[in-house]
Amino acid sequence: MIFSVFGRILHIFVTYLNSYHQTIKFELTYSYYNINFLDTTVYRKKETNTLHTKLYIKPTHKNQYLHFSSEYPFHVKKAIPYAQALRFRRIVDEDNVLQTELHNLKLKFKNRGYTDSLSDKEISRVRDVNREDTLRYKNSENIQVQD
Repeated sequence: MIFSVFGRILHIFVTYLNSYHQTIKFELTYSYYNINFLDTTVYRKKETNTLHTKLYIKPTHKNQYLHFSSEYPFHVKKAIPYAQALRFRRIVDEDNVLQTELHNLKLKFKNRGYTDSLSDKEISRVRDVNREDTLRYKNSENIQVQD
C-alpha cells in the first residue's frame, strides 16, 4: 500500500513492471478517498479530513466459517465468533461502523448454524474491549487469562 503523490510517474512504473515478465502482473488501484490493503480499508472522512480504518472483505470471500454442526469440540466453535469479532475490533476504528459490522457478522454465523445466544454472547464480549488494547503487542508478562 502506498499513499502517493507521484501520479503519472507511478502509472509509468507499473506499466514498466508489467512488461518485465509475462506471467507476473501488478495492479494499480488508486483513489482520493480510500485504499484497500489485505482486510483493511483506509479511508478519508471528507468532513474532518481524517484517516480511518474499516473492514475490507474481498469480493471472493464466501463467509464459510466453520459450520456449527461440524464435529469440532464446542470450545473451538465458541471461539470463532469471538476471534472474528475481536479482529473486527482491531481493524474498525469508529464505533458506529463496528456495530454495523458486528451485526452483519452475527448474521453470517446464524447462516452457519450458530445459535443467536452463542453468537450474541461471544460477539458482545468484544463491544467493551478498548481498541487500543487490541493493538498492543502481547508478551508473556502482560497476557491476561480470561474465563
